[in-house]
Amino acid sequence: MIRPGDYCAHGRLFAPMPRVEAGAAGVLSFPIPAVQVQALIAGAERAPYGRGEETVVDRSVRDCLQIEPDEIGVGGRTWAETFGDVLGRASEGLGCPADAVTTGLYKLLVYETGGFFAPHRDTEKADGMVATLVISLPVAGSGGELVIRHQGRETVVDMRTEEPSELVFAAFYADCEHEILPVTDGHRVCLVYNLMLRADGGIATEAPDYGAATEAIATELAVRCRDPGASGKLVWLLEHDYSAAGLSFGTLKNVDAAIGRVLSSAAERADCLVHAAIVHIEETGSASYFGYEREVEDIADDEYELIEIHDIDCWLDGWARPDGEAGEYGALPLLAGELMPPGRLAPGVPDTQRLTEASGNAGATIERLYCRAALVVWPKADSARVLAQAGAGSLAAFLAGEWRRASADVPTSGPIRDLASQAVDFWPLPSRHPARSKREAWEGHTSETLELLCSIGNREATLRFLREVVVPHYGGGLNGAIVTAAAEIGAEKMRELLCPLVASNLSRHAKGIVDLGDRLCARLEDGGDEAWRDALREMVVAMCTAMPTVGGPLDGNDRKGARVRPTPLVPVALTAVTLERFFALLWRFGLDSEAEAAARLFIGRPDLASPDRIVPALLDALHSATGARGGSAFAALWHHGSGFLLSRSRLPPAPPADWVVEADGLSCACEHCAELRRFCAAPNAEVGRFAVRQDLREHLRHEIKSGGIDIRCETERRGRPYTLVCVKTRRAFERRLRQYEEDIVWMRRLVGAAEAVPGSADIAEALRAAIGQSGLR
Repeated sequence: MIRPGDYCAHGRLFAPMPRVEAGAAGVLSFPIPAVQVQALIAGAERAPYGRGEETVVDRSVRDCLQIEPDEIGVGGRTWAETFGDVLGRASEGLGCPADAVTTGLYKLLVYETGGFFAPHRDTEKADGMVATLVISLPVAGSGGELVIRHQGRETVVDMRTEEPSELVFAAFYADCEHEILPVTDGHRVCLVYNLMLRADGGIATEAPDYGAATEAIATELAVRCRDPGASGKLVWLLEHDYSAAGLSFGTLKNVDAAIGRVLSSAAERADCLVHAAIVHIEETGSASYFGYEREVEDIADDEYELIEIHDIDCWLDGWARPDGEAGEYGALPLLAGELMPPGRLAPGVPDTQRLTEASGNAGATIERLYCRAALVVWPKADSARVLAQAGAGSLAAFLAGEWRRASADVPTSGPIRDLASQAVDFWPLPSRHPARSKREAWEGHTSETLELLCSIGNREATLRFLREVVVPHYGGGLNGAIVTAAAEIGAEKMRELLCPLVASNLSRHAKGIVDLGDRLCARLEDGGDEAWRDALREMVVAMCTAMPTVGGPLDGNDRKGARVRPTPLVPVALTAVTLERFFALLWRFGLDSEAEAAARLFIGRPDLASPDRIVPALLDALHSATGARGGSAFAALWHHGSGFLLSRSRLPPAPPADWVVEADGLSCACEHCAELRRFCAAPNAEVGRFAVRQDLREHLRHEIKSGGIDIRCETERRGRPYTLVCVKTRRAFERRLRQYEEDIVWMRRLVGAAEAVPGSADIAEALRAAIGQSGLR
């Protein structure tokens, strides 16, 4: 087929010359005389180049001079017509519609004899920039050819012109590698323009009529979609490079634009979706490093030698839809068999290289990142399955975007109710032990989607999402969305889910489950709906039944019904706020006997509710709660907390009478630890000295620290071996004193709540006596 434009375009034309005025040189004559060339040089500055994020001047890389555009005037009676001719020929050669291209004068460049610019690629100097246009002005000289390379091809443009009415121009896409060969004699003077595509310019070229090719591609896509063994998506690599910010269907260049147009049409016929995206290939390997830095960003190839590539990771992001909307799908993995055409993804030069020098003899680690642009196609019917590969965030973003389009009466990938069902079918589940940030992100995406399912109105999908995703993988971050869904689903259907939700999750998520019950009651129970009151009462009873499992191993089924291996759980004390809400729920539904059972549970499980802090804080909070006064559960907890505090802090702790310190925490039986024990037991010894070698000093330090011994250690660096000086401290007494003072504070709170406890007078009086003995106010 005919190629729609190429990576570069160049030519010569005879035409009336422009009126060029440049600083002290004045209006230029053509060919530019030597005296004006020298005036240009005198008013110019050295041209820099970009190195990473820096802009530097290095004449070994770029040796030329530049004059800024605000110091240059280009015009004349016929220049608009002449420039239009140049721009038209350049745009046609690049495959861009001339009416979609705008220009901006970038610089006037002057190359002296010997001047050159090493191979490089242009950066995007303006929004929408896609190419560079160079117009060489008549001046005496030789050499200075412009060499342009792309995809293994090379074009050499002779920019020399000495004829008074001859202009030479060359245009090339910004991602093409190019260089200026040394000027061997005289000078080169040229105007450089940025070529930009207008935002509303559409595809960069009008592609030829590829109707037959489109039909064949559509047929092939349809066959691929029906093949159950085929990969979920097809990824077609583009020829040109694009930045993530500059990638869109409207900025595709020449042959890429034609492929984009044909593939978009074929995908539509085959009922597929097509997106533009950036392909990332990250290689990780080992290397020999010739330098001395610990970490090197953008390391040069000659600074290391690659030993071996250990791992390659490939993914796609930077999504763009044909309608110009961004696809916020995140990073989608690139799977085996998806990349097309075969063999195009040659390693080439990495976009970035990062080296980290390891300690010892492990060598250095090299990370090399390549970025390529691609068009990505997948069947509309497989959107949920494909995007689920990237995680819940991608699938949530897809469904939210489709719902926005459906709400705006814009065509979607399919009926929105069907898309909602597919999202439930393929919803990614959290890993078994995710990092906290990943778990929170998953709960956030799951909550957004649950609320979105309610908005879409697909009740069956909402119920399945609750049953298959939320119940078996519950977390407290889902509570808000569950309440919203409950109001949408109704009491009868939610009744089937609430008790299983409590039974399978309260042991790990007591705080979240109690909070959920509190929220549901606040939203739904106060409305006088008996069905909701019955459902919520059953939920609270289930909480009481499951409360003994808190801190025990969890067993259950996964999403598909398979048994899950029991997971040991570390007991975590419940907070006073959670316990207050729990008892408030019990009393709300008149569950007095269940409240008594819960009180007995917490009295027998100090790991869940500590009698010195959590129980008094709970009683203080419940003191004014409806139903708490006079309740047997409240009374039992009050006696439990009061008795514990009195047994520990009826009298102030007595200061130590000697320097004996507790040494039960010592676990070693060596001779040095035996000597340490004797020192701890000595009533009159405040300081002990152990002159031992370093490893034994460290051993003694470890034993003292791990055993919680009230000793402070210092090393006396005199003589050999050095001496470990051990000084006994009063830290245990100081800790006990702070504990006692806090105990007195909570005793006062319990005295205030005693009026709600029948038969509490004697204990309340004992509490007052203990408070009086403390002397604390």
